[in-house]
Amino acid sequence: YIKDAGTIERIKKVKLDIRQNKHVKFSFDNKLPAFFLDKDGVLNKDLYNKKYQNIRSIFPNTYKAIKKINNQNYLAVLVTNQPSIAKGFVKESKLRNDLRYLESYLAKQGSFLDRIYYCPCHPEKGFRGEIKKYKRNCSWRKPNNGMIKQAIKDLNIDIKKSIMIGDRIEDFLAAKKTGIKFYFIGNRSTVKGKKNFNNLNSAVNFFFKK
Repeated sequence: YIKDAGTIERIKKVKLDIRQNKHVKFSFDNKLPAFFLDKDGVLNKDLYNKKYQNIRSIFPNTYKAIKKINNQNYLAVLVTNQPSIAKGFVKESKLRNDLRYLESYLAKQGSFLDRIYYCPCHPEKGFRGEIKKYKRNCSWRKPNNGMIKQAIKDLNIDIKKSIMIGDRIEDFLAAKKTGIKFYFIGNRSTVKGKKNFNNLNSAVNFFFKK
């Protein structure tokens, strides 16, 4: 448990956390429940054009949903495929800068992601400017569940109490391989018995009201 308590408001928050025993609850010695979140189509708009999606087109209620996850003592973990890097459409440094922007944006709204994982790989070759080291089958690339497994190991996550939210069948399959409950965003992918939600905020609200 680490907090930057350099302002009066932050000191108040730390004191509240201590009263609520969060410094003990959030020790990695304890198994913690988590929300695994896809990026494109869940946190920000996805044009579904197989190119890099602008992180700055964040959905209006994204920060509200993540703030509720934070306040309910769940970890918020981003797990995203970013094959545009392997294809040479965007530099990895650009993605990293955009993820820093996302973290800064959420922080200004009083919310945060506990950890970010991304997979830059893509197995198909033939793209102009492609990055050879990333042109491979990768255990992290959804529908594989390598990112999720790494997060479980890093953060001591309780998979029985966790949930994943995504907009593609690849997200669902990665969650299914890990034994994690899953919600769909949008209607581009459907699986019998799986409810689809309009946005991340509605899915998070449903989860905590059930």
